[in-house]
Amino acid sequence: MTHTSLAPFRLTFLTCATAIMGLLAACGGGGSSSARVATVNTITADAPPAYDTLSTFSVAGTDLDTGIAASATGCAGATVLSGGTSTSVKVTCTPSRDGDIAVSVAAAGGSVLKTATFSVPKPQVRMTTSLGSLLVELEPAKAPVTVKNFLAYVQDGYYVNTVFHRVISTFMAQGGGFTFGTTYTAKQPTRAAIVLERTSTTGLSNTAKTIAMARTSAPDSATSQFFINLVDNAFLNAQGSTDGNGYAVFGTVVSTAEVNSDVTLAALKAVQVVNNGAGEVSLPTNPPVITAISRVR
Repeated sequence: MTHTSLAPFRLTFLTCATAIMGLLAACGGGGSSSARVATVNTITADAPPAYDTLSTFSVAGTDLDTGIAASATGCAGATVLSGGTSTSVKVTCTPSRDGDIAVSVAAAGGSVLKTATFSVPKPQVRMTTSLGSLLVELEPAKAPVTVKNFLAYVQDGYYVNTVFHRVISTFMAQGGGFTFGTTYTAKQPTRAAIVLERTSTTGLSNTAKTIAMARTSAPDSATSQFFINLVDNAFLNAQGSTDGNGYAVFGTVVSTAEVNSDVTLAALKAVQVVNNGAGEVSLPTNPPVITAISRVR
């Protein structure tokens, strides 16, 4: 026997070994594990969501590190934060209205894994005056432009030390534009004027205790000045005005156990006034001062 007779035998052995390995692979002996798929069990708010305030939500589930996306209704800028784990991630967004908002988490492929609904309360501002405090509840879902404008002045502290410079007990009390020492001085500068949100569109009305924006004869001219309706003033609504514009209502003065706004409104109505120089008896001789103002909700 020569050495050349071993070559065919060796080739046959290798071929069989290769076939056996192929068979094992086909039967699953050498296959890879299945791909992981994210699941979401819960979406919870870390703190009660607040209008126009960045809010954070905790997402709990499995395989969340495989890639997820967030979206929201009524809550702007939904974002999945970095630094999460396979079982827990954070999502943020900024509520753009009061009422219900919905936060959703989707898999990398786009299918929604879970949606949770949260309630956003109407924002409130506490206005402390020399006569007492007023609590104003705002309507961002109905008058978003006007509410955002008012809150910007509140946040800036613009209204502090301004006065109610026009008061008519059978009509309204107007403020937000003047300071007072020995004379009235217009406070400057103001923010840019805002578009008029007509009551015919918002569904709000100039009824007693509502707060609305003061403006010039130009519809889109309101800046910082506001007024509180001391009685029902339907003729200030767009529907009741001669030109179809009217004045934009954006909230209501309310009372709570901590803030009795009714007592302050009664004191505001009783303020002593004189002729304002233009034939209207509305100029307070000792104008009520806004000493502090802040958002409380």
